[in-house]
Amino acid sequence: MARNEKYWGEKAKTEKIVIRFIAQDQQVQALQNGETNIIEPQSNPDILAQVEALQNVTVKTGEQFLYDHLDFNFNKGPFKDAKLRQAFAACTPRQQIVDNLIKPQNPNAAPMNVRNIAPFQPGYAEAVKFAGADKYNTVDLEGAKKLVADSGVKTPIKVNIGYNQPNPRRTQVVELIKASCDQAGFEVTDTGSEKFFDDAGDLANGNFDIALFGWAGSSLNSGWTSTYQTPKKCTPSAKGNNKGCYSNKEYDKLADQILAETDPAKVAPLIQQVEKILWDDLATIPLYSQPALSAWSSNIQNVQPNPSQASITWNMQQWAAQ
Repeated sequence: MARNEKYWGEKAKTEKIVIRFIAQDQQVQALQNGETNIIEPQSNPDILAQVEALQNVTVKTGEQFLYDHLDFNFNKGPFKDAKLRQAFAACTPRQQIVDNLIKPQNPNAAPMNVRNIAPFQPGYAEAVKFAGADKYNTVDLEGAKKLVADSGVKTPIKVNIGYNQPNPRRTQVVELIKASCDQAGFEVTDTGSEKFFDDAGDLANGNFDIALFGWAGSSLNSGWTSTYQTPKKCTPSAKGNNKGCYSNKEYDKLADQILAETDPAKVAPLIQQVEKILWDDLATIPLYSQPALSAWSSNIQNVQPNPSQASITWNMQQWAAQ
């Protein structure tokens, strides 16, 4: 990206900025080698320890509008059955996932219990209480086994979990889920792929039983309502953000109300109702709010991490090298 010398406002401080897309497991090495000056990887305990060990590097951690979740495929596969969605939620070790992978960076972290309000936002605790999400905070293998038996589906029930590779943290998430849910009658397979997010990849084409990925957003409600609205067709071009083709007409009505309401006090109870519907239907399983991690060469000035989807590049016009 080159500075526009004809721009009439304040000129960018740097003549040229190159944005590179580097695999998660290679970003710290690229920063250490001087191949890049700024990185914003998805954090995990290993990456945090690696960047903190680097010399002449500034490290910043914090909160952000980004969370990981499991999306069920409602169009095909075993999770069209509500009992099996409930069983999988009962065996998913959300607390263990948080303890192992998130708490090393954020000691106060807890499982994400609603999807559309960040844990650090006003109204989060109220929405959690209304939605009744805490019933899935503790693994219930016996309850999961009973639900699987009640479904009448022959076991083991094969479950493919897809996500974008390489991503060490999500690989570990799948490992923890497999260790637990395989005991309940499932047979979890890691189908992570480097092409998972491609236009012709597994996510777009619905080639998954469960999709593991993250949503980045902001404090604006308009950013997430379309994610759960009933798609006109369950095709890559028509389903939009609703990757699993979830549908609930009551949700659709509430989402329209949220988009039309300008009073935050009136929006809050609407979101609470939405979250209860999403938990009752088990449209998705929220896992954790992703802790933010940024690192940059200490000779780079004016870098300011941003918790929204604008990301660290939001003020790149102010970046400068000493």
